[in-house]
Amino acid sequence: MISRLTTIILIAFTAVCLAQEQTPAAATDTAPVAPAAPAPKLKLHDFETAVILKLREQFPRLPPYFTTAHSCHLPDYGPMVSVMIQPPSTFFVRPVLWQLEQKQKTAEEQTRRVQEQIERMAQLIRLRAREADLVGKISIEEASRKKSTPYMDALQKDLTDTRKSLQDLETLSLNFANTGEDTFVLSVDQISEIDLDKMIRQNYEDLVGKVTDAMIGVLVEKASDLDLNDKERVSISTSIRDNYLGNPDQNLLFILNPEDIHAFRNGTLDAKALRTHIIIQHEKSE
Repeated sequence: MISRLTTIILIAFTAVCLAQEQTPAAATDTAPVAPAAPAPKLKLHDFETAVILKLREQFPRLPPYFTTAHSCHLPDYGPMVSVMIQPPSTFFVRPVLWQLEQKQKTAEEQTRRVQEQIERMAQLIRLRAREADLVGKISIEEASRKKSTPYMDALQKDLTDTRKSLQDLETLSLNFANTGEDTFVLSVDQISEIDLDKMIRQNYEDLVGKVTDAMIGVLVEKASDLDLNDKERVSISTSIRDNYLGNPDQNLLFILNPEDIHAFRNGTLDAKALRTHIIIQHEKSE
């Protein structure tokens, strides 16, 4: 009886050990493998934010209300971000004031040189007059029967010092003339004839160029991350106001076609080549 019970216990213990050894292997064999998570797609709102941040990067000193934007998804076309750019008046005035300040500094420097030259000429005249006066006094003293030796020595010393100062001043004036520092090009026309309109227009064109670089950059960096179908393109429409000059606003449309986006995703196009595939359409609103 006891031997039979012992046999049953040993069989049960062996069965439990075999079950413990086989259970982890079975669990390992049947455990499902989690698939790799797909790369998250960029939302249209995030793309709009990227456009604004790119403009902030190009114009870090301009106020936040410099740009306003909204985005939408056009049926049978694709996502589009519209940006309104309103440069403040200081954007146009600041470079003009800087140019005027440079002109003023140039005029002040030339005025200082003129004053220095006038002062040197006046000093030369005074020294020549002093030299002539001393020569005359020495001549009179030499012709006098009652010559005073101490007085004559003082006149000779004064004449030597005057001629030395005169020679030093003439050498200084000659050096200025050789270096061109006394060559003056100051004229009223050069100071007054500042084409302010041209300067402001140039500044506006620089603004348009920087906006163009920013929009091309954000399309290259972010457009391929959007969730698009095979036929959707990505567009950015910008309207740049010009209230300061009263000129028509400049509207620029930047378009990246679907085939170029797919080529960039597949590695057929690199970022540098993709920039050249972006279509830019210019339009001036009346």
